[in-house]
Amino acid sequence: MRRFEIMLKIGIITGCALILCAVGIYVLSRLQGLAAEAGTFRELNAQEFARLLEQADAVILDVRTPREFQSGYIKGAVNVDINGPDFDKKIAELDRNKTYLIYCASGARSARACGKMARINFTKLVNLRGGIIAWRKAGLPLEK
Repeated sequence: MRRFEIMLKIGIITGCALILCAVGIYVLSRLQGLAAEAGTFRELNAQEFARLLEQADAVILDVRTPREFQSGYIKGAVNVDINGPDFDKKIAELDRNKTYLIYCASGARSARACGKMARINFTKLVNLRGGIIAWRKAGLPLEK
């Protein structure tokens, strides 16, 4: 019985060590990805983002799913689902000289979209910090 308990403890310790290593590797890769994207786009709050909507060369990209988009979107937004199979192709076809105002539900997917776009030489990228959730909290209008 004692031998079984020792073996069980060794197995638990080994399993925990493997999990910690996997988590460490994941965190390191995410940090490296964030470091590569640092400085490639601006993040603005809802009020600042709304002021930029008036720019003539600004394109508003909603990177949520079509279903999310239908539930309410910022006026003039174009829906390009970041998780769609053709996202990379669609953004590659866009004019790199324009300013892109990008949002999603919470700001995470749109930050990812900004990173992807920056890697293919888009230089004027703005992410809505807090996404459409922050937009709604600020009492700003949505289209349906």
